[in-house]
Amino acid sequence: SAWIILDTETSKFRYLMLQEIVATGDYLKVHHPALADNEILVIDLHSHGYHHAEFSPLDDLDDCGQYKISGVIGSLGAGQTESASFRLCVGGLFIPLSFNPEQLFGTFKLAA
Repeated sequence: SAWIILDTETSKFRYLMLQEIVATGDYLKVHHPALADNEILVIDLHSHGYHHAEFSPLDDLDDCGQYKISGVIGSLGAGQTESASFRLCVGGLFIPLSFNPEQLFGTFKLAA
């Protein structure tokens, strides 16, 4: 899991890998660090590993009430075609974001 954070004072983005607390094939719990007053969470990204990228009921609970772009990457096993889903989270409303998967996966290969 990782976050993309915007510093509102400098208008710069930073990439932050989140510390895993529990990680299994079906469940991931990470530490959510506090952001500084001048920081905004822009993108919350995680992987579903070998599973297809779709938002789970647990993802819905995690994203409820937040304002961000949420993304999940999946199908990362050998012989699988990578998948990804993104949505805009607006205070409990989830708006799917569509994109061409080739734009995400076509120019580089993700490590499994």
